[in-house]
Amino acid sequence: MSGFEQILSGILGGGGQGQQGKGGGGSAAMMGMAAAAAPMVLKYLQGGGLQKLLGGMKQQGMGDKAESWVAGGPNKPITAQELEKVVGKDEIEQIAKQAGASPQETEEVLAQALPEVVNKVTPEGQVPDQSSLDQMLGQLFGQK
Repeated sequence: MSGFEQILSGILGGGGQGQQGKGGGGSAAMMGMAAAAAPMVLKYLQGGGLQKLLGGMKQQGMGDKAESWVAGGPNKPITAQELEKVVGKDEIEQIAKQAGASPQETEEVLAQALPEVVNKVTPEGQVPDQSSLDQMLGQLFGQK
């Protein structure tokens, strides 16, 4: 199981507590979709996607949430609707199509997973340079 799948297992039900105060309750379908979405999340965050995500959050008035993901301490949650405003409906639909899921399921999984993924790749409280980031993402997603 990759680091990403372990994160999702905890978030979507395997760990008993969900991000955003939702207790357990992740379905096998959600876990399957999350595993299928992992490569798309990796691709989205590589090559400047992390900076785009964090910058988009600041532009949408969610800078406090973005900062909480990068800084130490608890991550502030983002809703699926807020994520759609930042990422864009077309991008969500593309990720959903590639993952074989509905846009709503995709938004929900990404809204729950991205705070933890960003937290994992910014352990020093700063966004790393692109080369270091791509290496950390590869390790988190079980790639070389």
